[in-house]
Amino acid sequence: MVQQTSFLTQSRRNPRFALIALATTAVIVGAFFWESHVGFGTRPPRLIYVQSWPTTRTAQEVVREQTVAETARQAAIAQFEIERGQALASRADTPAARAAATAHIAQNRAALARWTAANITATADLVAHPARSLATPVPANAPVPGGLNGPA
Repeated sequence: MVQQTSFLTQSRRNPRFALIALATTAVIVGAFFWESHVGFGTRPPRLIYVQSWPTTRTAQEVVREQTVAETARQAAIAQFEIERGQALASRADTPAARAAATAHIAQNRAALARWTAANITATADLVAHPARSLATPVPANAPVPGGLNGPA
């Protein structure tokens, strides 16, 4: 009668134990190498840039700066839509699609002209009446309101 042995009662010199130990070690070492090159759950750091403004900034300055930024943004959107319409026109396979793309381009060219003119006007107003911000040079020995130099 053949004696049946279980896995736990086998000899320690069995090659299966050596293969299992080597495979387990290889998987663990391989996981460390893979993680060092690819990364499992690491995300790149997220940087957030914030503008710093003085406490003397008025609501009128805020509105003027926002107007300049908004007109520039709308002009950029209109320019993107013109380029999108040109791409649609180049891929159009029917006269109706080509006409729709041409109308899209014309509509956004008018919007681009309108927003560019508004941006020029808003920028000229901002230049004529400059807002005080930290973008303007400040002397190195100027006191900081409520800062390390004491109350201003």
